Amino acid sequence: MGGARAHLPGGRALRCPRRQIAHERTRREQIRLQAAEMFARGTCDPQIARCLRVSRTSVNRWHQVDRWHQVGGARR
Repeated sequence: MGGARAHLPGGRALRCPRRQIAHERTRREQIRLQAAEMFARGTCDPQIARCLRVSRTSVNRWHQVDRWHQVGGARR
C-alpha cells in the first residue's frame, strides 16, 4: 500500500522537488541550533517552543538529545 499523497485539482499528485526538501531540512536544522543556544543560556523549554514557534514535544526531544550528547562528551 502506498503512502498518502496530496493531490492538486484534476487528480495530479503534488510532488516536492529535492531542492525544496533540502531547504526545509536546512531550515529545521537552523531552528534546532537556535534551540541549542537557548538551552545553553538556561531558557526553559516552553519559552523556547513559543519563541521558535515549534511544539513543546519537539523542544523536549531536542533538549533530551542535547543533554545526552553533553553527558557522552564528558565521559570521553
